[in-house]
Amino acid sequence: MLYFILTACVTDNPTREQEYFRAFTALQCYLDTNGFSRYHIIVVEGNGERETYLDELGCDVLYTTNNSLPTQNKGYKELADVFAVINAYKIQDDDFVVKLTGRYIINNDSPFMAALKDDLDCIIKYSNYLTPVNHRTGDCMSGLIGMRAKYIRQIKLPGENEAAEWKWAKVTYLIDETRIRNLPMLGIRAHMGSVLMVHA
Repeated sequence: MLYFILTACVTDNPTREQEYFRAFTALQCYLDTNGFSRYHIIVVEGNGERETYLDELGCDVLYTTNNSLPTQNKGYKELADVFAVINAYKIQDDDFVVKLTGRYIINNDSPFMAALKDDLDCIIKYSNYLTPVNHRTGDCMSGLIGMRAKYIRQIKLPGENEAAEWKWAKVTYLIDETRIRNLPMLGIRAHMGSVLMVHA
């Protein structure tokens, strides 16, 4: 099974609701028009169980309390949310999990989404947004990343001054390099309000 975990954080920002709906609609449209049939989309939000506009997206929403964990490390809290989804939905080791920041919009020509049709254990963009590399390294973009659940389960939560991206990248050293697709571009963008902030 192919799982999409969309991370979200409901705030008082009035434009954020539009951003989440725009991103979710783009993902759903891509999947429906490109022949994906067996997939499950789950939104995870870390500020506790309650009713929010996320319930109107038309997919499962899991509310956790991970945003109240005693750390300032946002990557720690986000990774804890990913683990919570894997556990709550009993995702199996060989299931492929895509973690997507909930405000990122999938492009129609996304190389990442195209790679999902191949038999891989990991789809990743190594290094960072500005300097992609063509080899395995200790950093990556975690805004959109895909991996078999058995490897995600082995990721260590980051320390207070560590980036979660380092932990995602480190676990890929357990994967046969021929089973990893390293992409120079993911095919995502994000509109934060009316401004295009991310294009990777």
